Amino acid sequence: MVVLLAVGPVLLPEYQDANAGRLDPISVTLSLAAILPIVYGIKELSVHGVQMPTAATAAIFAGVAVGVLFVGRQLHLADPLLDLSLFGDRSFTVVLSAMMLATAALAGTSLLTGEVLQ
Repeated sequence: MVVLLAVGPVLLPEYQDANAGRLDPISVTLSLAAILPIVYGIKELSVHGVQMPTAATAAIFAGVAVGVLFVGRQLHLADPLLDLSLFGDRSFTVVLSAMMLATAALAGTSLLTGEVLQ
């Protein structure tokens, strides 16, 4: 690690995009406010089951609502945090879908492996 820290700055030049847009703190806040409640809600549903869905369901719905606000904001910004026009490119959407399916398959395989070994 010490060698990498010493040699890295010389061998790996810094890259800066001259046309980079500004960071939008409101978009960052909206994205976090969308993702965190959804993750919390899913985790609570997995712990308590569907019998007690009130707080978990409310968190998921709140996250989805903020996510809609986030998407609406991104569509109207000149320099969006997430360029939603990428989803119009078929190859991007297909590759992203394949990666999501592969991740789900690996997670399922890990879950089944853990259950079989117990």
